[in-house]
Amino acid sequence: MAVEVKSRPKEDDSTKHIKRLKTLRQYMDKHHDSRVIRGALAGAVFPENVKEAAIEAGLYVIVQSGDTMQIEAPEGSQGVVDGLRNEGAWFAAR
Repeated sequence: MAVEVKSRPKEDDSTKHIKRLKTLRQYMDKHHDSRVIRGALAGAVFPENVKEAAIEAGLYVIVQSGDTMQIEAPEGSQGVVDGLRNEGAWFAAR
């Protein structure tokens, strides 16, 4: 899992992280590394709209909750895999 960690995540952090995931996937493909990468956005203070945008984008959300962390996953999917949404044949071909 590739995690972008911010103290106060913003909405555009999700988009930027997905771009980095795509770059990482290209690098891994170039080096014949077929491991699956899942994306997540972590933060200490998460505005609700930012959390919803990250989950909508397919990222896992990791939020500080007291002394522990709480992980929220996108409903009904495996989230962003390798910088792309888990959709049909692309994921099956991996």
